[in-house]
Amino acid sequence: MVLFDINKVILKVVLIAVVIILALSFIKTGQKQHYEQNLNFPDKGKLEERGKQWLKNYQYVDYKITTTFRKEPYDARLIEAEGQYSLIKISDLAKILYGEYSISGDYVTLTVYNTTITLKINDPHLWGYTIVDGVKKRAVYRIPYPALVVDGEVYIPVRSTLRALNMGVLYAGDKIFFGQDVPKNDTSLIFEKFVEEGELK
Repeated sequence: MVLFDINKVILKVVLIAVVIILALSFIKTGQKQHYEQNLNFPDKGKLEERGKQWLKNYQYVDYKITTTFRKEPYDARLIEAEGQYSLIKISDLAKILYGEYSISGDYVTLTVYNTTITLKINDPHLWGYTIVDGVKKRAVYRIPYPALVVDGEVYIPVRSTLRALNMGVLYAGDKIFFGQDVPKNDTSLIFEKFVEEGELK
């Protein structure tokens, strides 16, 4: 009878140990997958499939854009996409910001005040910068909406692009205000990883 009870205790201990090992293994695996998911870009197939779905419903809307560094408002026609996303023609934004832009294949580059950011058509990522211990480092961010080609023109998301340039955006009726003194919405940029200067994926 005593021997039977000892076997029962041993069996319980073994079962508990197995359950703990499986639980720890699951937690570790789950963390690893989550971490890797944050670091990896979507594969090309997923991007192409998603790219077709971005611009389902949209309309052109005229805005008067005022900045903290221009004397006169700038008239611009923006795209308002489903989900309340606003996109501006990159040539217009570069003009408003006194910046320069270039388009090479699927990549769009905007340079303003010695800061260069890059977006990729149909890819919800932005290559920009972040400050770490006072040092400016190249970084990749996930953004809610990608750059798009509409009617032969390249449009880029307003809030994410300006946030990457350390500016905030405020919408008020048919007017838009932006500049470094305007409140910033950090949810438009989600940090993913650091990259080397010029590195694109």
